[in-house]
Amino acid sequence: GQLLAGGRLSMGLEGVLLDGQDNHAAEFTCAICCSLVDAPLLTRCQHIFCLACLQDWLATKPSCPTCSLELDPRHGAGELRLASPLAWRVLGRLRVKCPLQGCTWHGEYTGLSDHMTSSDTHQAGAAGSATEDGGASPRQQSAARLQQAEQLKAAGNSKFEQRIYRDAFALYSKAINLAPEVPTYRLNRAATSFMTADYDSCIDDCADALRLDPALVKAHKRLAKALIERGELEKAAAALDAGVAACGGEVLAEEVRTATQLCEWQREGELALEQGNATLARTFFANALQKTSAVRCRLSLVRAELALGLCDRALRTTREVIKQDANASEAYVLRALALFYSADLDQAHKHLKAALRLDPDDAEAGRTMKKGRKLERHV
Repeated sequence: GQLLAGGRLSMGLEGVLLDGQDNHAAEFTCAICCSLVDAPLLTRCQHIFCLACLQDWLATKPSCPTCSLELDPRHGAGELRLASPLAWRVLGRLRVKCPLQGCTWHGEYTGLSDHMTSSDTHQAGAAGSATEDGGASPRQQSAARLQQAEQLKAAGNSKFEQRIYRDAFALYSKAINLAPEVPTYRLNRAATSFMTADYDSCIDDCADALRLDPALVKAHKRLAKALIERGELEKAAAALDAGVAACGGEVLAEEVRTATQLCEWQREGELALEQGNATLARTFFANALQKTSAVRCRLSLVRAELALGLCDRALRTTREVIKQDANASEAYVLRALALFYSADLDQAHKHLKAALRLDPDDAEAGRTMKKGRKLERHV
């Protein structure tokens, strides 16, 4: 691996090629990290790079690292598997070995990810396993488990750097299975959940990590961030208060300020909306969305925009929220309101019915449905 701009270590697959494969692998070596590509992308100038390596490169210099051809960061490269199926098949047939010490697996490149993330591999000596070496002392067995868990964590870190979060999650899970007493593995898995917007899993892992080590600062920070993104601003502030009690105020000062400010903006925005000042409410909610993309804050802004008659914005935001979370009943109701204001009564009714299917007791959806029927009769 090599240190890239911004100080981030980016690397492909190091030390996995079996002997005699170097010549065949030359065209599949990422010119940025100088390793066998991981999650390969093919540029429109026909050069292959690791996904994360190229993304980081293009973020600072929008041109090919090999030939300097100008590349659009969004459309200048595509997955090798789709862009060149033939090259993908050639890469897939390269003979590789497992990078974890002590593992004897070897096979084709396309099988490496499945081998690494399988719940059946690298688990000898796991808690409750019947495969532990009966001749080893409990201390030796524990040391062996921890050593293997550390290797799995390192492999997970590499996948995380490459934005291959599914594989990272699986590798951290295997490390947890081997050494459930180590909070760092849970904290790392929480990071993958956060990156994939699985905030519930992130919160659970942070809570488990804090039970193991109440003074783990990163766990307090990550827990608060996940609660904020879930829209539970007050819970995030309370969690940070607990963090301050465990770790001291200085290390969490910035997070406490952010959570406090978000709570104030949300509260002031809701109050302004109740008092009929939609313009002021919109300002408060827009301020909050500079620091979070929580659905609660986004839909609060939609309410303010609907009160101002900004239906196009409301329709766009509610569409995005529903695409992100098909069970967000409030988004269906607000989208229905925007559709009513836009005189699209049929679509408005469809969205209200969807909201009531998700939550039959949704009072706002029921009220809006009645108003819609009156409007239809009037029309």
